[in-house]
Amino acid sequence: MMWWILWISLIGLPGVLVIYLLFASWVLEVDSAAGLYRFSLVPVFYVRWVSGDFPPYAEMRILGFRRTLDFSDRDRKRGKPVKRKRSHPKIRFRSSRMGAVLHSFRVRNFYLNIDTGDMALNGRLFPWVYLIRAQTGLRCYINFTGNQTMQCIVKNNLYRVIRAYYSN
Repeated sequence: MMWWILWISLIGLPGVLVIYLLFASWVLEVDSAAGLYRFSLVPVFYVRWVSGDFPPYAEMRILGFRRTLDFSDRDRKRGKPVKRKRSHPKIRFRSSRMGAVLHSFRVRNFYLNIDTGDMALNGRLFPWVYLIRAQTGLRCYINFTGNQTMQCIVKNNLYRVIRAYYSN
């Protein structure tokens, strides 16, 4: 009986953790109107960048523990970065593999409303944005009122990335 408990604790629990990490969703949320920039591994952790307040700060939550990172201390001296030599060879990616990995991401919500500030450029971009909207179904708009808004929710998981990488 004791061997079963030892076997389950050494093999079973890490196996369940690996399976969870393979299929758990990663979520990237961007909402420029609300000042929300968040990355999360549902429901284990999230990192949220809050830029609406001054000074901007980041808020992290990992397994229920919260930590706020304040970036207001900008007066500290930073040392000169040291360049390190690479001891391992560079990994080369084929463009077809990278395209397959990019296609594994699922865009759940997308809204883009931009104004470049130049009326002539907005007029030239307007038909292109209309074609993008007609072909992809994404909500992209050009305005002439000065509004600039982006809202986007992108989801993926490790299993889809690995499957896309090795299928090509």
